[in-house]
Amino acid sequence: MNTLTNQSKPAPRVAQVSKSKGPLIYVGRHGKIIGEYYLDGIQKGIACEYFVPKDRGWYEGLPEWLRIGEVVKLLSTPPTQRVSLIPAPSHDRAQRQATKVLTAALTKKLRLELELGEAR
Repeated sequence: MNTLTNQSKPAPRVAQVSKSKGPLIYVGRHGKIIGEYYLDGIQKGIACEYFVPKDRGWYEGLPEWLRIGEVVKLLSTPPTQRVSLIPAPSHDRAQRQATKVLTAALTKKLRLELELGEAR
């Protein structure tokens, strides 16, 4: 139960999220859970070097344990400012057409480069 595997995450609690403090974060070191903290406690622990970069953190909703610094960065960034790796779909007709033309040109260029490479 105290190891840092995805299968042995702590059981959810009723009051794990405080509107003012955010989610309760479990911190692990050397494969064992060493405590439960809110974001402000973790930030203070990092500042006084109680937590080390190799420590891991997890809170309900994370798919896996992350380095403690990554957890702080993730929770410190407002959701509206987080960068998505998937571009939003474009509903602009001109932009869709430009993307289509560019894709076709790049595909043609790649095919020509492959043909030239095979001819050598």
